[in-house]
Amino acid sequence: MTRWAGKIKDKYTLPPKGHMPAAFIIILVDTSIMPDPEKAKTDVGIAAQTILLAAASMNLGGCMIGSFDRSVSKALSLPETLSPALVIALGTPDEEIILEDKTGSVDYYRDENGVHRVPKRTRGELIVG
Repeated sequence: MTRWAGKIKDKYTLPPKGHMPAAFIIILVDTSIMPDPEKAKTDVGIAAQTILLAAASMNLGGCMIGSFDRSVSKALSLPETLSPALVIALGTPDEEIILEDKTGSVDYYRDENGVHRVPKRTRGELIVG
């Protein structure tokens, strides 16, 4: 089970009924190679970004989901050495996401029309020097 958009606490259920992703990819850490899965965060992030960039090049949408039920290991009969680190949902996007310059918080939200808005720091805030 995945938990989507935890910051949106109002009437919206995400994804809406009938709009589930076409596929889920679970990125696993092999603890026989990397005993501490926390130390694999960089590798997990690189793998996720590469998958999402490839998906975008095929006009697919995707979402990284870090909040999910870890019992997925049991449901998929994974060996104990494979630890789920991140879930990626993939599919055909059916809504527009508006990226906007941050004016305060960077928390995403739904506006009064139900449009998903994601405040981002400006380039000037991100580049040092």
